[in-house]
Amino acid sequence: IIRKAGNSMPIIAITANTMEGDRERYLAAGMSGYIAKPLKSDIFREVLQTQWGTYQAQLAKLTSES
Repeated sequence: IIRKAGNSMPIIAITANTMEGDRERYLAAGMSGYIAKPLKSDIFREVLQTQWGTYQAQLAKLTSES
């Protein structure tokens, strides 16, 4: 639903659900990233940087096409 509206803003699931298949379910639901609790600062930082970089690249592409 989120992505069908054309929203490309990064949405990162932060959850205590760490059962097998949870990550895939969150990504299939439209999340752009997944972090399991307890948060580890290095993983948290890496996911944020990756997702923000991807989002910035998408915005740059959209503005250059306009």
